Amino acid sequence: MLRLTPFGFRSAIWLVIVFALLGASGCTRSNASAGDSRGTASQSSAKAQSQPASAPSVEPASNATAEVAELQRKADAGDSNAMYRLARLYASGSGVSKDYVEAFDWYKKAAAKGNGEAMYSLGEAYEHGTGVREDVQRAVTWYTDAYHHGSQPAKAALDRLGESYEDHD
Repeated sequence: MLRLTPFGFRSAIWLVIVFALLGASGCTRSNASAGDSRGTASQSSAKAQSQPASAPSVEPASNATAEVAELQRKADAGDSNAMYRLARLYASGSGVSKDYVEAFDWYKKAAAKGNGEAMYSLGEAYEHGTGVREDVQRAVTWYTDAYHHGSQPAKAALDRLGESYEDHD
C-alpha cells in the first residue's frame, strides 16, 4: 500500500486543502507538475514583469507565514484546534520546516485539551514511530482515547490492531 504521508490519507487531503487556501491556484501547469522545476524562476520573473505595476503581488509563502503566525498566536492562547492545525503544518512542512518532533509536541498539547483529532494523530505517531519512539501499546491508548472523543478513524485503527474500545492504561 502506498503511503502518501507519515500520517496517512487524511493528511494528503488536508495538504491539498492547505495548498488551495495558500494560493497554489497561481501555479502554471508547467511548474505545478511533480518533479518538473525547469524554468520556474524565469517564469515567475516573466509573470511578475507582465503584471501591471498597480497589481498587488501576494506570494503564497507570505500567506503561509501569516497563517503560521496566527495559528501560533491562537495556540499560545490555548486554542486546541489551532494547536492541532499547527501540528499538522509541522508534520507536513507546509509554511514551516518539517519537524515531526515539534508536530508531536503540538499534538500532545492539543490532546491534553481534549482534541480527538490530535489524540488520533498521537496514536499514529506512536504506531509508526513518527516524531517519537514506536510504541504500539501507547498507540492503542491514544486511539482508544480518540475513539472515546468521537474519532471514527481511531475505531478503524483499533479494529486493524485487533484491540477493543475499552480504556487502556
